Amino acid sequence: MKFKYHWQVTILGIVLLLSAITYITYQTNYKRLEQEAISSLQTRAQSNAQMLSTKLNEVSSDLTFMQSVPPVQGIIRAHKNDGIDPLDQSSLHVWKARLGETFKSYVLSHDDIYQIRYIGLGNGGREIVRVDRTVSGAQITPEPVLQKKGDRDYFKDIISTEVDGIFVSDITLNRELGKIQIPHNPTIRLAVKVYTDTSDIFGFIIVNKSIKPLFENLAADLPKTMNMFVLNDNEQFLYHPDSTVAFDFELGDGINWNDYINNSSKSNTSKRNTSLLVSPKESISGLSSLPLMKGKNSVTIRIIESKNTIWLNAITNTFYAFLIFIISVAIFFILFSSYRKSIKSQTDLVLEKARNSSIVEGSQDAIIAITMDGKITDWNPSASQMFGYSKKDVLGQYLKEIVHTSDDVQEEVNIRQTLRLGGQVKAFESVRKAKNDRLIHVSVSASPIKNESGKIIGVSKIIRDITEKKQVADELEELNHTLEQQVAERTLELQESYGLQTAILNNAAHIVIATDIHGVITLFNPAAEMYLGYSASEVVGKETPQLFHLESEVIQRSVDLTKELKEDIKPGFDVFIAKSFRGLKNEHEWTYVAKSGSKIPVYLSVTSLHDGNGEINGYLGMATNITEIIDHKNKLEVLKDQLTKASEVADIGIWSWNTSTNSITWNPIMFDIYDVELGANIEFEQWASMVVDEDRERAVEHFKRFAEEGNGTDLIFDIMTQKGIRKTIQATATVETNLIDTSITMVGVNKDISDQMRYEQALKTAKEVSDQANQMKSEFVANMSHEIRTPMSAIIGLLELLRRTELTSKQLDYVSKSSSAAKSLLHILNDILDFSKVEAGKLEIDPHPFCLSDLVENVMTVLSPNIKDKDVELVIDLDPKLPSYVTLDSLRLQQIIVNLVGNSIKFTHSGVVSVKLMADINDLNCLTILVSDTGIGIPKEKQEKIFEPFSQAEASIVREYGGTGLGLVITQKLLKLMGGVYLVIVK
Repeated sequence: MKFKYHWQVTILGIVLLLSAITYITYQTNYKRLEQEAISSLQTRAQSNAQMLSTKLNEVSSDLTFMQSVPPVQGIIRAHKNDGIDPLDQSSLHVWKARLGETFKSYVLSHDDIYQIRYIGLGNGGREIVRVDRTVSGAQITPEPVLQKKGDRDYFKDIISTEVDGIFVSDITLNRELGKIQIPHNPTIRLAVKVYTDTSDIFGFIIVNKSIKPLFENLAADLPKTMNMFVLNDNEQFLYHPDSTVAFDFELGDGINWNDYINNSSKSNTSKRNTSLLVSPKESISGLSSLPLMKGKNSVTIRIIESKNTIWLNAITNTFYAFLIFIISVAIFFILFSSYRKSIKSQTDLVLEKARNSSIVEGSQDAIIAITMDGKITDWNPSASQMFGYSKKDVLGQYLKEIVHTSDDVQEEVNIRQTLRLGGQVKAFESVRKAKNDRLIHVSVSASPIKNESGKIIGVSKIIRDITEKKQVADELEELNHTLEQQVAERTLELQESYGLQTAILNNAAHIVIATDIHGVITLFNPAAEMYLGYSASEVVGKETPQLFHLESEVIQRSVDLTKELKEDIKPGFDVFIAKSFRGLKNEHEWTYVAKSGSKIPVYLSVTSLHDGNGEINGYLGMATNITEIIDHKNKLEVLKDQLTKASEVADIGIWSWNTSTNSITWNPIMFDIYDVELGANIEFEQWASMVVDEDRERAVEHFKRFAEEGNGTDLIFDIMTQKGIRKTIQATATVETNLIDTSITMVGVNKDISDQMRYEQALKTAKEVSDQANQMKSEFVANMSHEIRTPMSAIIGLLELLRRTELTSKQLDYVSKSSSAAKSLLHILNDILDFSKVEAGKLEIDPHPFCLSDLVENVMTVLSPNIKDKDVELVIDLDPKLPSYVTLDSLRLQQIIVNLVGNSIKFTHSGVVSVKLMADINDLNCLTILVSDTGIGIPKEKQEKIFEPFSQAEASIVREYGGTGLGLVITQKLLKLMGGVYLVIVK
């Protein structure tokens, strides 16, 4: 009886113990799983919030880029300038159409964007451009349908000064014309302000993004045991597993999170479908808040999971733990049973050893057993075959003395030491020596030999001959090394080629743009960035080349290609690659529109890119800025027109002669000059035949020499026209060399100067007649002056003799006046005679050495009587730097000084007449004569007149002072004959 109860108590104790262990295990698992679940929920909530943030940031980046596209600023400029953009003369309508196409492309490439608008501040916040997603794609809203949004809350929030950067609205149901859109479309709006060039707000670009698909995708990624909720700042539901709860606060019948937690809602809450929801009171949750716009609004993402799931997992884990415990007990009993069978296993081991021995004997590898000190204890037949020693020859010998070389003896010691320490010896390659000292490449593996107590008593080695394998490996290694060198050399060549191509691409002055087959830009080189103003990051992978093309040119090119290729080529990317796609040469002039709105004329060449299979995988465009070429072309056209008009006005013929082909090109006036029918073909020999015989050889030689040497002067020659009229032609030319084929072309002009030559001949004849008459006049005047001077000298002499006789005072007065008048007349005759000699070219200069001081004394002697009773002092100053003797014509020099000083004395009533003879500081061989006085002076406007023959400054001077007006003229001519210059300075 006691035995019976003893077993019952034991069993009860075991049951209680197992129950306690099970309960503790359950509680431990539950708490661990609960913490892991909370952490996982928190991570999922944060991940979903980050995903939402990423999507919004992508739209923000798109808005920032959209803010800078040319049509946005073009619309602003056109608004300010009565609908015309002053920058490129594009109309407001054109800019709106371009922006509409840009918006349309954006909507089509973003599935969750269903509306994008450009709204201005003016006109009640009326939409400027609007694109909506439709069932068939995207549609630009017509002008009459555009709405005014100035009364909307988001309009006022966006233009608020508190908003800086990207505006992000609350998530609400979309409204059209003030009513909630059906079906409901949860929407978040992102906007960016657009400023004028004066930093004033013009309007904003706003994007409507449908948020429902994103919430549904985030919720779909959760396990079925979890529910996701999205709340606004008021903890009202933006997303709920029960779609009838989401946004019910906008319908006037909503609950918030607290209502949901407390299971209290409005009257109709109980009617909602909550069969799929997890009860908040019976769940755990994780949350993450995401600010939409800093300091303005945010959303909170909550993810909850039922505690039932944790309870079920805890039960499952506890069950597995209990199961493992039972299995462990079972294993214990199994091991115990195994021990009992160990004796039987010993017997089986002996049998197994015998079987292994037979395997060793039959192995193709050499198997050698040695003691821990290295003596051979076993040697199978394969070892005998490999090394050439029989088993009886080696048993008891040290292995190192039989097969080891002097270089690998230490290997044997290391193997035994490793195994003795309990380590493992991995298979390794080495070299062993055979009986005939032949070296064998081998693979060696070693394992310990243990006795029944587990003690290591020896080493078993398996040696495999790998000589042939080694040879093959060496050959492969050498081949591999050769291949590696070739690959390295080829790689270096490719790197150098790539580096060269990259350097060419980055430093090229041409715009280089590559696209994929759909037109999306894949390459945008630095020259493209410089000319177009876009950075590579703005366009690569985002835009097509149509971004910077004029729409009008694209449309016109579409029409032209349709006619040329006889295929319907639509306006768009196909316009740029249609010819390249068909293997045709594709070059054309385009106008690029830079980001700033400026226009750049370019010459674009497009080629197709191919992959390894020869399939087109993209297109490469190289554009050359031809602004200077266009300007030069326009200037040449203007110059050509001007030259044509000038040639017509001046009656100048223009011609060109290609020396290689001998062909001549004439303008219409050339045909008129040579009396040749307009448009007739003219060659060089035909032209040469029209040159008169006496000038032909000279003219032909002149132009040929000019073509070869490139230098020459104008040529005048006579021609005989086809109408038999002789004309005189003046020709001039220039040489142009073609840099490509080195051909030479002469371009020149012909002018009919027949009338001019006749006029010049008439002038020449008239001049000769005039010169002859003038010569005769001068000779007559000189002869007459000479003839008159002889009796006049006699009269003066007789008057002087008469003066010496006894005369009355009255008679003496008559004689004095007569003598003065005669001397004046003689002076006039001398002036006329000198003037005539100068004009006739018969006045000669006689240079000879003379003393300057003597000249000064003679001048004083001659001029002193002229002073008479005037209050005038005559001062002559001789510069000590002058040499005592100079070589000049002393008589003419004295005549010059007397003329100049005589005039000064004549026109000076009182004061000083000063004469200075000085050495020139710049040229010691030059004599400077300075005459100054305190007389009446000469007005500046009259100074040129006094050097005219028979002229004086004023007519009254002749009456008061007398004179012929020839003194200064003769003085000036004498100075020129003596190499001097006459300068008048009057103060």
